[in-house]
Amino acid sequence: MGGGDSGYSELPEDNIVGIKTYIPSDTIIINNTPQKMGPTGPGGAYEKVKEIKIESNIGPTSLFRFKFNLYHGGTHGEVFGKIYRNGVPIGTERTNNESSPGIQYSEDIATTNWVVGDTIELWTKCTGIAGVRAYVAEFQICGVGSEFKNTMV
Repeated sequence: MGGGDSGYSELPEDNIVGIKTYIPSDTIIINNTPQKMGPTGPGGAYEKVKEIKIESNIGPTSLFRFKFNLYHGGTHGEVFGKIYRNGVPIGTERTNNESSPGIQYSEDIATTNWVVGDTIELWTKCTGIAGVRAYVAEFQICGVGSEFKNTMV
């Protein structure tokens, strides 16, 4: 696992990386950096744009800090983003009307009964004018603690 004591791990070729997390902090332990496009307006339906899959036991209760940048790719638009677990919303709905680089949102979320195969997801929607698209970047999990593995999609 790369990154030493910083808690940050480089993504190996097989997309599996060790993450240390349990107590939230601003220490980045995984950063799903690539910009991803979400749905275009004026639809208004949420779509999954980023996902991290848990591949080892992380304990029954964990508190994570999630961060992501949210913005639109047009001249006018309202975009929304929310953290999900296994397709079920667990985070606060975030919204803005800004273009790149947008606004970075941060949220600590406590969840219970994590099991191997669970996914942490970032979903977006856009209710702006036709052709305006939601974008996200820098989907981060931050914290320190026990180690688990995940796969980014």
